[in-house]
Amino acid sequence: MTYSPSIAFVDESMRQRHGRSGLYVMAATVVTADGVDEIRRAVKLLDRRGRGFHWREAEPAERRAAVAAVAELEAVHHVVLGAGLDNQRQERGRRECLQRLLWELGALGVVEAWLDARREAQNKLDVRLVDTLRVRGAMPDSLRVDHVSSRAEPLICLADIVAGAVTAEWAEGAEEYVAPLAKVLQRYKIHLS
Repeated sequence: MTYSPSIAFVDESMRQRHGRSGLYVMAATVVTADGVDEIRRAVKLLDRRGRGFHWREAEPAERRAAVAAVAELEAVHHVVLGAGLDNQRQERGRRECLQRLLWELGALGVVEAWLDARREAQNKLDVRLVDTLRVRGAMPDSLRVDHVSSRAEPLICLADIVAGAVTAEWAEGAEEYVAPLAKVLQRYKIHLS
């Protein structure tokens, strides 16, 4: 049996409740490098609109089908739930969630983490955080972190689906989205400062 390194694809979701603190969710779908091409083929079946699958644009039936499909893939999903999100401090919430997620991915031996690309200035904030974490020894040097758009990398949508499902469970009590993922989902809860 040969070793195949693990690769993570990362996306986020956040939800505010009127008059209350919110939740920042950062999800990583972890796959082996050997399995990437097969999983990409499966992901293409989720793309009915030709723009990639996006949780927020999907109807409930499409969401249920997507979660069921994700649960069948050779992948595991690691999710950081940042409770107590202050809407005025979303970037801080992202940093805290990303820090914990990268620590967990490093502990798992993941060698690459691909974050869904945002605006250039926001991506630079992530790069600065990664540099700081490396200096502090809070993530291994062997974990490469970079950004890619979901249009260029369809596997980002898997993390989008998982993050959306976990967020919907928290905000709406929609357990039917998370239940199929129970055997392949690991959650880490943190309180945002």
